Amino acid sequence: MFRRFSVAFSFILFFIAGPLQAAVTLTFYSKELGATFPHAFIALDGTTGPDNALVKATYGFTAKRISPAILMGDVEGILEPVTESYRKASDAHFSIELTDAQYAAVLATVEKWKNMPGKSYSLNKRNCVFFVGDVARAVGLTVVEDPKLMKKPRSFTQSIMKLNPQLSAPVQQAAAAATD
Repeated sequence: MFRRFSVAFSFILFFIAGPLQAAVTLTFYSKELGATFPHAFIALDGTTGPDNALVKATYGFTAKRISPAILMGDVEGILEPVTESYRKASDAHFSIELTDAQYAAVLATVEKWKNMPGKSYSLNKRNCVFFVGDVARAVGLTVVEDPKLMKKPRSFTQSIMKLNPQLSAPVQQAAAAATD
């Protein structure tokens, strides 16, 4: 009897004091056209680690300075957060719950894009859509960089959904009116 109680008690303690895993959701957004950038970006929301550290971050890749120069060739790029009002004014397409490994892969991808040297932004080779595609690949999603979609954030994100049938419950949150 004591032995059964001991095993049961150990089992309960394991679940109460066991290691906490990341509980982070990755959401893919787009904002079709307009004068504000980026037009495609990601958001991370949740908690991670044994101390349940809050995770609330957004990342989008864009040109450091928006000017006609982006039409002529490569310019300096920047990975930057978007404001909460910009996020609310954008379209949320789908979300996935990340494993610890996927969360680490997203952070590594963010660091890679954050540390690209020199003229890292290219309208045709390295824009916000390419960044979102790179993040999607990092978490194991199938991505096809169709040249016809690489300047169309909404269509590109929707193509990821079509290529990954496990994303059967898309968020499809329509944009709210922007306030900034």
